[in-house]
Amino acid sequence: MTGPDVDRFLADAEQAWPSDALASIVATIRSAGPFNEAIKWGHPYFSLNDRAVLKLYVARTWINVFYYRGAELKDPDVLLTGDGPSGMRRLRIYRDEDVPLGLIDRLTRAAVALEIASEPNQDCTVNRC
Repeated sequence: MTGPDVDRFLADAEQAWPSDALASIVATIRSAGPFNEAIKWGHPYFSLNDRAVLKLYVARTWINVFYYRGAELKDPDVLLTGDGPSGMRRLRIYRDEDVPLGLIDRLTRAAVALEIASEPNQDCTVNRC
């Protein structure tokens, strides 16, 4: 479900950077799952079944895509950074870099699958979890 607050956030990003990059990133995230969207802590936040999946943090020269359970995602090229007990990991995209939309799509879909698989009411015999 798209969120009017996230749409307003995108509309308020007036400069080409980060506006174009943000629009592409949010469109990719939206295509990867049935998220609830909000603005929390001043930045776009995406949840599924009332559980945080990812958030964006926008700075002057970079955008972070934070995956709340990023430590559990397959990351063979070690592109997600961060450590610590929370399990949150980030993908940092710098202003002069191409936005890795394919990677964001893959990671976001994996994060959605991880959340769905951990649902307490899931019938594991049908879904083979």
